[in-house]
Amino acid sequence: MFSEINFIQPWIGVRNFAQAAVIKLILQLDGKITIYQQMNHVLMPWFGIDIGGTLVKLVYFEPTDERVNSVPEAETTRKIRHYLLSKTAYGDSGVRDVKLQLEDQKINGRTGTLHFIRFPTSNMPGFIALTKSKGLAPNSSTVCATGGGAHKYDSACQSLSLKFKKMDELHTLISGIQYILKHNSLEAFYYTNPLDNETCKSEFLTSRVDPPYLVVNVGSGVSILAVAEDHSFRRVSGTRFGFFHFYFEFNLLC
Repeated sequence: MFSEINFIQPWIGVRNFAQAAVIKLILQLDGKITIYQQMNHVLMPWFGIDIGGTLVKLVYFEPTDERVNSVPEAETTRKIRHYLLSKTAYGDSGVRDVKLQLEDQKINGRTGTLHFIRFPTSNMPGFIALTKSKGLAPNSSTVCATGGGAHKYDSACQSLSLKFKKMDELHTLISGIQYILKHNSLEAFYYTNPLDNETCKSEFLTSRVDPPYLVVNVGSGVSILAVAEDHSFRRVSGTRFGFFHFYFEFNLLC
């Protein structure tokens, strides 16, 4: 199965693997495809979060249809728009990636926009304090989470009366890549003349991207995954040294 990896387009890339990793988390709330299939309604707001060693990546589904299931839902949505969506920067290091947001997405019978926010993991306690003080996450809300910090901050989220559902990181990554490739035509790109510095340039990929392929995920470490046609995958290589390690060594050499 994994021996037939296709290398016809070996330079294809995805703009933001962090986006792919967290977008699947919000899909875990879709009653049609996940463990919540016995639930008729999942309470708003819908958040997914990837708490890594360096960065926290947060995805929020903002409902844009006119359907409001309750007064508390309307109030929570208003607060989130005021405190999170009215700005694109939070302090010195928090960012909402406007260019990455996906509009007119249909999830669990609702239509809305997927917003992507990132900030240093060191600021996670401050984010939890803001969430608690401003009432951004009402009781019984479910937050799907992944990354090493999903275990570290489990008790803190429980103090907010949130249901913290921890998910497998690599599974969410692969599923998220498939989702954004399907719903964002400007997500995948490739390099023409990649070995020539003068003529090398990136081009958006207009054709459909289907497995089999390799995923090279560079974060605190590096994981190389072989994805088969049935979307199953296995780790074929990697290292515990990631981007910042090589960036630091490069600066030492220079």
